[in-house]
Amino acid sequence: MKTKKSTFVFLLLIFSFSFLIDNTFAQKPELVVQMGHNGAVTSVAFSPDGKYALSGSWDCKMKLWEIETGKELASLISMDENDWVVVTPEGYFDGSPNGMKNIHWVSGLEIYPLDAFYNKFYVDGLLSKIMKGERY
Repeated sequence: MKTKKSTFVFLLLIFSFSFLIDNTFAQKPELVVQMGHNGAVTSVAFSPDGKYALSGSWDCKMKLWEIETGKELASLISMDENDWVVVTPEGYFDGSPNGMKNIHWVSGLEIYPLDAFYNKFYVDGLLSKIMKGERY
C-alpha cells in the first residue's frame, strides 16, 4: 500500500512540475490587429527573413509591415502595369512620373497636387531605402 501511495505522489509531483515548466517557458501567442487597409485584406506574404509582411486588399493598396513592431512602413499603390506610388505613414513618397501625376493630397475639403510637397517629402528610391533599413 505504501508503494502505491508513494508512486501516486511521485507521479503527481512530476505532472505538476511538467505543467509548471510548460506554462512558464511556453511562448504566449499575441494577437496584433492591423488597421491600415480600408477594405478586406485578400492576401498576405512574408519576406524570407521574416522581418516584413506585405498585405493586399480590396482597397487597391498593398501595405508593407514590420513584423516585430507591427508598424506600417509604406503603402504601395499600382495604377497599371507601369505606374505606381509608394507612400509612408509620415507622408514621404516616391513613384513613377505618371503615377505621381495621378495622386493628390486631401486635407479637409482642400485638394493639393503632389508637386506641392515634392521638395519636402519626395525620396528617390524610397521603397529600397525602407527595405534596407536606411533613413530617408
